[in-house]
Amino acid sequence: MSNTHRLIFKDLLATINFAQRLAHLLPHPVVICLTGDLGAGKTQFAKSFGEALGISEVIISPTFLKMIRYKLNNNWMVHLDGYQLSNKGEIKPFLEYLDADYVLIEWPALFLPFLEKYEVVHLKWSGNGFRARTVEIKSSYKIMEKISPQLSQWKI
Repeated sequence: MSNTHRLIFKDLLATINFAQRLAHLLPHPVVICLTGDLGAGKTQFAKSFGEALGISEVIISPTFLKMIRYKLNNNWMVHLDGYQLSNKGEIKPFLEYLDADYVLIEWPALFLPFLEKYEVVHLKWSGNGFRARTVEIKSSYKIMEKISPQLSQWKI
C-alpha cells in the first residue's frame, strides 16, 4: 500500500466535503500540514474540518494572528500559519500547542523538523482559483492503511 494518494477536486464544494469526511476518519491526536499556493483551499479545508468536529465558532485564517485555538469537548483544535514566520526561533512559542487533538498547520515548512514524534498527514494542493485542484495526501503507513479504502471510494 502506498502512503500517498491523489484526489482531484472539481470545485470548492469538493474541498468542503473532503474536509468533513476526513475529520471523522482520522485518528487523533494528529497534525495536518496544509501546503499549496495562496487561494488553493487550505483555509477552507481547515474551516470545514473544524466545523465537522463540532466547532461552532467562526473559523478564520490565522495568517495575521499566527495561531488560533478552538475548543473541542476536552481538548483543542489548533490552527497555525507559518506564512509570516521566517526562522525556527519564531515558531518555538507555538511548539507546546502541537499536543492538541487536532493541529492544522498552513505553510508548515518551519514546523516540519519538530513533527517527528507526531502522527502527521500532509495535504498538498496544486491549482487554485476556479480551476480543478489536485490534492496529494501523504502520511504514515498506519494512517494510510486506515483511510485509503475510504479515499478510493469517494467521488469528489
